[in-house]
Amino acid sequence: MNINEMLYSIYIKIKNRKGRKFKHSVVMAKSYLSSFPEPENDYQRSFFQYKCQKWDTMSFFEVFLSNFASIFLFFPKYLVYRQKRIETEKHYDAVLTLEMLKNKIPKSFEGSYTVQNFNDGRLSREDSKFIWGNIRKHPFAFFFNYKIMCRIAAYSVSISCYSPSIIFSSAEYSFTSSILTEYCEKKGIKHINIMHGEKTFTLIEVFCRFTEFYIWDEYYEELFNSLRANKTEYVIQRMPIPNIEIYSRSNRCTYYLQMHTREQLYNIKKALDETRLDYIVRPHPIYSNGDEIGIFGEEHIEKSSVNIWESIGKTRIAISQDSTVLYQAFLVGVEVALDDISDSEYFVEIKKRGYIMFNKPHFLLSDMMTNKYNQRL
Repeated sequence: MNINEMLYSIYIKIKNRKGRKFKHSVVMAKSYLSSFPEPENDYQRSFFQYKCQKWDTMSFFEVFLSNFASIFLFFPKYLVYRQKRIETEKHYDAVLTLEMLKNKIPKSFEGSYTVQNFNDGRLSREDSKFIWGNIRKHPFAFFFNYKIMCRIAAYSVSISCYSPSIIFSSAEYSFTSSILTEYCEKKGIKHINIMHGEKTFTLIEVFCRFTEFYIWDEYYEELFNSLRANKTEYVIQRMPIPNIEIYSRSNRCTYYLQMHTREQLYNIKKALDETRLDYIVRPHPIYSNGDEIGIFGEEHIEKSSVNIWESIGKTRIAISQDSTVLYQAFLVGVEVALDDISDSEYFVEIKKRGYIMFNKPHFLLSDMMTNKYNQRL
């Protein structure tokens, strides 16, 4: 585990203890967002996004820790990146920043591609000039500058090694995205983003810009515009659906866990038990806190080897708070239930913030605990 992965692991553990809480109301978030002037360039877009994320999602301790660590990490990393020597390898038409993008590349793209290694990085003299020119604008934004340096270094390796004409990313949530778009476009490379996961009105994806931005539904164009993302070329491409078999759905329902406190997990178990239906729970691949087996029992835990689409195909009802899986289930005709039980305050908030599944056919977990739903089965 490298230092970045270690810091991220600590961050996830802290988040799990707190649960999924909004730091500010949606009214306050909209007011804060409107207080920013129109960005003059991509650097401002990234810096405004960073400021919004810091204000809306990070505690004082998290801000302090990330900046403190970045002070000590910056120069050692910078020296390693500067000393790195890169040899040109095989040419590819595109580089993917994530392995999962292999199944999400736009249908119109027919070229060759490879996947980027984000643990690798180098900085040329030109890259250093680009980075230091930006650092001078906000020299004490240590975490902001550190993250940008690391991402520029990773992109530099991919561009030097593979000479792509496109870099496909899935990082509208990253405050580095707009600066990376500028970096790519200065080199004649398109920076094309493919929507990463479910979105509501939060100040995480604000101000982002890409050469092109692939979204799943017309609904999201309006949402991103309200977040003051650049009115770039949005391309609507439905989420790719594999040729899955809709099984007998022996699991009456599957709860797709997200980030939950221990208390919320107990609330979910109690609600599922009261439905008197067979159920399975699927831990989140990142946010699992290790308590799931002890609370639900191993017989109710879906194996991690089960593909997400296979899981959806086996279930009759998909349940979660605001997981992307619910939208995936809706696309293949699986019934969707929104969890209004485990954290009722969060449920009210995501409705205010425009979660898409409130505008699609659904019912509630509380319905499943009564005969209102169960008598239909």
